[in-house]
Amino acid sequence: MRVSACSNLIHPMDRAPTAMNAARHLVVVRAPVDRVYDQWSRLEDLPKFIPPLREVRRIDDTHFSYTWHPDGSGQNGVFHIILQIPGRRIAWRTISNGFMSGVVSFEPCSQGETEVTLKIR
Repeated sequence: MRVSACSNLIHPMDRAPTAMNAARHLVVVRAPVDRVYDQWSRLEDLPKFIPPLREVRRIDDTHFSYTWHPDGSGQNGVFHIILQIPGRRIAWRTISNGFMSGVVSFEPCSQGETEVTLKIR
């Protein structure tokens, strides 16, 4: 369990590590939750903020192609948005080039700040 950086709420999000590789990052952004969520929901703009991600293109409402250069070598694939709760959460999984899933959650904080938690497996 963890205590939110923005409140005294206890979140049962942290569990014991699994055998799978996983990453988790939390940051507090100085912007209201609706603005932060709107930026994240424009998935084609993510390469501006995630350097190894070179290109994201919309295929349809829930599928996107991507080009990723995590270690200097290019990888292409497709991911599928499996959950989208406006202002709260976006979850996805890849459907090509191995299996990866992720979720980004948005928690409003006081005075126009937003706690953003990103988990990737």
